[in-house]
Amino acid sequence: MPTRQGHRRFGSIRVLRDGRVRFSEWSFPGLHSLSFTTEGHTVDAVRGTRQVLILWLDDDQRVSSACFPYDLSPEELHAGVATLRKAGHGLECWIVPALEYTQAALIPTQHRPDLLKVIPGLLASCRDLSVAEQWRRVRANVFANAEKAKVTRKAEEVQRKSPRGKGSVRKPKAK
Repeated sequence: MPTRQGHRRFGSIRVLRDGRVRFSEWSFPGLHSLSFTTEGHTVDAVRGTRQVLILWLDDDQRVSSACFPYDLSPEELHAGVATLRKAGHGLECWIVPALEYTQAALIPTQHRPDLLKVIPGLLASCRDLSVAEQWRRVRANVFANAEKAKVTRKAEEVQRKSPRGKGSVRKPKAK
């Protein structure tokens, strides 16, 4: 069912093992508040009126990565994870990747310490869930890039705090 220009809304989706996504107008039984919107290369899981998960699709329209919105409260994140677990149909394979991606993106910035505090507990509670094969292939790169961003941010912070132009380097005298 069309929504805004270029957006489509669905009641449920199924994420296949190879990352392909199948959409349905029918909602998940018992989860009528969960719906999905698509635009371009993203699929958004919406719980009520709140976006709770973002799935990124590659050029072949297969899920390549996932993330939870950074503006969720810890309670909304818990509720979103619980809802996605109940939904199943391949979505549960993207909960751990979304948590790991969100954590990796937030650690260097320390932007949301309240979310960073609850993510390890959610990851521990999701140990029983399988992880999508596509995520296993890119996981190391995501963490490496997050570590590089952390180091860069620390270097920039040190540079900002260091005294500038305090005579540490002198210009040569003109003759």
